[in-house]
Amino acid sequence: MRVLVVEPNLPVRELLGEYLRGRGMEVTSVDSAAAARVADTGARPDVLLTETALPDSEAVDLLKQWAGSCGLLAMAAALSVPETIATMQAGAEDVLLKPLRLREVHEAIRASAARARARERERLGRELLLGAARCETLAEASALRAILTAEAPLLAGDPALAAACARVVAMAEQQCR
Repeated sequence: MRVLVVEPNLPVRELLGEYLRGRGMEVTSVDSAAAARVADTGARPDVLLTETALPDSEAVDLLKQWAGSCGLLAMAAALSVPETIATMQAGAEDVLLKPLRLREVHEAIRASAARARARERERLGRELLLGAARCETLAEASALRAILTAEAPLLAGDPALAAACARVVAMAEQQCR
């Protein structure tokens, strides 16, 4: 599991990184929204964990930028009710209050990543279904098969969806022959 931690406080950033790596996570730690945007050029993380008080940007802007692409969690020493609402409306699934309890952070990340994978499986299932409905040539059906094959590890988390997608792709292949 890949986690991007955005935390301006170096000791907190190092503690989170060390703890999460010790639990088998691949952690990238940065100190600002700008550094998070630079880190975005590689493979997307499964979860973005960001402090709400960033030195160079509003965390809400960062959350909106990453919304829909991974799980989103926020951390804060304190937030007013309007700030909490804005953070959640920007896409954060949870706001973890400082001082952090590391086990709770770990569990929140695992739960957020699981929800993100479920959303991605649903999106992929919809795309395959729509692709099959629009399929007119054998080449298009072959492309759907290639997508299904490439995304098999993601679909393995939902065997019923995987079986349904395989049936839909097989029907598209049959229809286009």
